[in-house]
This record gives sequence, structure tokens and C-alpha cells, in this order.
Amino acid sequence: YGMDTTSDMGIHAFHGRGDPTLDTDSGFTLTFDLRIISETHANDNRAGVSFITIGKDSTRSLEVAFWEDWIWVYDHNGAFIKGAEFEVDTTVRREYRLRVQNHNFDLFVDGSPGISGSMVDYTGAGHWPYNAPSTLIFGDDTGSGMSSVEIYSVQAVPLPPALLLFAAGF
Repeated sequence: YGMDTTSDMGIHAFHGRGDPTLDTDSGFTLTFDLRIISETHANDNRAGVSFITIGKDSTRSLEVAFWEDWIWVYDHNGAFIKGAEFEVDTTVRREYRLRVQNHNFDLFVDGSPGISGSMVDYTGAGHWPYNAPSTLIFGDDTGSGMSSVEIYSVQAVPLPPALLLFAAGF
């Protein structure tokens, strides 16, 4: 699937869905393949494309932003600012795996660790999509970034309960 917002910084492309499996406490894994063809941004705290995961509890969310050579997580303390970051060439098709459990996340890039931390409360922004529980979105929800991307697959899988994992060891 291709998404292109390069013709106008005012275009916002969203591709989301509600998914009851996005429980940030018991956990889930999201896997997607993505390639950034091009990306521009108006300032260092914006990106042309983000992957937004709003948990079942919308105060437990994550927005991962992509430049052509960096990935980072937005922090929110009254404003969206660049948080934890990871240098990687995103112009190459890569597999991203986001594992969420106990309100924390680990983002893996092609199987290697990338960024880890706590889920973030973006509800203070006061607008959609940050107040829409159990939602996945690829896109740009600002007028300050543009991108052209290829999204190859997206899969959300709930983690099995801990007791089942323990029993599986026997």
C-alpha cells in the first residue's frame, strides 16, 4: 500500500482501525513493513509520517515518527516534542515490531532493538486520534510534514496470558 502526502503539507492521510487487542497491560505485538520514499518536515519536532498506536486505555499510547534516517517517539508534556530516538536508514524496506506489555514498549527494527520506554499519555492534546481507544494509524496528523511511503503489511497479535506462557514451558 502506498501513501503520499508530498503534494501539500495540508494533506493528512490516516489509515486506522479499532482493535480490542490493544491492551497495553496484558500486551500485544504489532508488526509492519515500511519504507520511506521521501519525507520533509517544517521543524525538528515533526515528521512527514508517524505510526500511532492508541491503547485500549487511551492514556497509554505511542506515536513513532519517521524521517529518512531517524525514528523517534513523541513525548508529550503540553506539546509534542522529540523523545527517544534511533538512527536507521528508513528508505530501505524494514520490518518493525512493536512489543507492548505492562504499559511499556520495545520497538525492534529488522529484529534488532531500537527504542524502549513507557507508553505515553497524549490525551492532553484534546483531539482525535489521541482520545480514540484501540486505534492504529499510519499518517500525518499535522500540517507540518510531508511524505511518500510504502506500507507492506500490518499485523496486531495479543500476547497470551502469562499463565499460558508458563504452562507452555512444560
